[in-house]
Amino acid sequence: VRRAHAIIAPPDLETILSGSESWLEKWDASQPWVVPGLERFFLRHAQGLTLVRRLLEEALRGSLGQGLIGCDSWAWAYLRKTTSLSACSALTLEAFDGWRLGAYFGQSLQSKKSKSIRICSARNGSDILSSENLISDQDDVCPELKELAAHCRGNIGTAWKYWREKLCMLSEQKHDEKGEEVYWLADTQDSVLFGDAGEDEIFIVHALLLHNGLPIWILPVLLPISGYRIEAVLHRLQGQGVVELRADRAHVTALGYASIRSVLRSRGYLTDNF
Repeated sequence: VRRAHAIIAPPDLETILSGSESWLEKWDASQPWVVPGLERFFLRHAQGLTLVRRLLEEALRGSLGQGLIGCDSWAWAYLRKTTSLSACSALTLEAFDGWRLGAYFGQSLQSKKSKSIRICSARNGSDILSSENLISDQDDVCPELKELAAHCRGNIGTAWKYWREKLCMLSEQKHDEKGEEVYWLADTQDSVLFGDAGEDEIFIVHALLLHNGLPIWILPVLLPISGYRIEAVLHRLQGQGVVELRADRAHVTALGYASIRSVLRSRGYLTDNF
């Protein structure tokens, strides 16, 4: 926006399902543009790939002008197999190791509080982070941050969610005039999608990951599952903590992601490569 690039909003799902390419006729190739989330431009459906294939063909040919396309890692893995993206390379954010997580979390401590904050391990009381003494060397990284980085596969968004959730599970919190001492439950216990989950559960969470979330009403169109069955499964997955609803869209939760990915991979489903 600051560089006056046009932000391209995705077409509605009915337009995607229609297979019509007329939506592209309104494209203004004279202005630089950005597609923030390509995962919202297709559906895994017989008619759901027509528009995104044409969009990518025109973009790669240069007929849409200069632009930048962002894409979720799961959608990228799927589109690489179904569109002209197979011939493309991509730039992705480097995975965060324990040191980078410490630097990121430490900066947030400094920016949000006037008093000093010390984050301690609930395991043994040792220091994890301090707003006054940020981690400056790889050797200073505590085991808890290394474990968190490995568990989240370096995904900063997932790691941040774990970090915040475990700070809310405080067994003890101390305050004094000089600062605040908080205990972090350094436990990466996931919400669990059970390994013996049925195919309905697997189909639903896989669709949600491929599209980075979906409205509930579209799931019966994309999956060989009835609407009432989908609602029952989603309700159960919500109870397990692996699916949440945000603005009428169902998403896989950050705390359930690792277990779901593991189950999908063990059963031979397509997963992302990041």
